[in-house]
Amino acid sequence: MDKRIGITGNFEIWVGDKKIAEGKNRFTRYLMSSIVGIIATSQCAGTFGFSTYVSRGLAYGATARVGKDTTTPTTTDMDDLVDKVDIAPSSLTRTLWRLEAEWKYVAEFLFRWDAEVLPSMTIGEFGVYLYLDNDDWSPPATNPNRCTGGSTVSPVYGGNIRLASRIASADGKFTEFDYYNSEPLTYIWRLIVQIK
Repeated sequence: MDKRIGITGNFEIWVGDKKIAEGKNRFTRYLMSSIVGIIATSQCAGTFGFSTYVSRGLAYGATARVGKDTTTPTTTDMDDLVDKVDIAPSSLTRTLWRLEAEWKYVAEFLFRWDAEVLPSMTIGEFGVYLYLDNDDWSPPATNPNRCTGGSTVSPVYGGNIRLASRIASADGKFTEFDYYNSEPLTYIWRLIVQIK
């Protein structure tokens, strides 16, 4: 029987201890291009003398932001939130899950803003930012080794912190809500790979 691999994702939004929304993620071209580029790259090498090499994964510098826009739908080529509130989460927890009975692999990122870190506002969008490829290659790229070199070696060419995923009330992913900063805000973002 033929098997298929699916790449999906989901999210949860919590205010205090109350879950106020959940649904499916939207991904950008930068995340998809990075995944394909990493799979197609055979090796990366640094040329920085006797320095210790550091390898960066996609979660290097991972962060999230909230935004106030409630009218702009998400597109695959978006590179930022529309009306971003540029305040980093207070904490980030990364968890890797393997659910063998379902042949499901999950990367989970839990972003939390403590009470009084964000201003009180209407929230209409969330974005997750990862260390991603610049997606400037022209197809076909034969035998690619798209790497960032030097003392930092990564199979992500032109690697930088870029928008990986956006969910928006304008897409119907959740209903915009008035957030009052007396409570913490938690955004849980998951990327799921499953063999079906």
